[in-house]
Amino acid sequence: MDLARYTDLFLAESDEHLRRLNASLLALEGQAGAAALDEAFRAAHTLKGMAATMGLDAATEQAHALEDVLAELRAGGSVVAAEVVDALLARADALERAILAARDTPAGGGEPADAGPRPEPGGGAGRPGGAGRPDAAARSGAAARPAGTDAGEEPAGPGS
Repeated sequence: MDLARYTDLFLAESDEHLRRLNASLLALEGQAGAAALDEAFRAAHTLKGMAATMGLDAATEQAHALEDVLAELRAGGSVVAAEVVDALLARADALERAILAARDTPAGGGEPADAGPRPEPGGGAGRPGGAGRPDAAARSGAAARPAGTDAGEEPAGPGS
């Protein structure tokens, strides 16, 4: 089956689920609790299935790793620390980059080898500023930053 004809639909649906994922993760920063964790888990799970269907291995792996961490947090039932939320947001950014690679890769051409970093929860994951960071309001829209950039970074130019 030619999956290229489904790429636009995949990207549109993925954008919606990435927005839900980011909004849920940001709600965790505000100590929203189990409902936000459940919503984030469902969004990651859906993104994993969609990416696998499209044959996007890097995006599938990113979503699976995010889903695993969220499942552990759900099982723990405790308050999620700000450092863990930052690490989850970094994973969501890496997932977004891997998904957007589908837009930039010709059908059947595979995925770029580097889908982005895979930070471990609890490590702070390079999110300067924590909950008060300037990009927090923009994160409710998953596509607020150019692909391949983190908050506060400029897009990589030629020769980077």
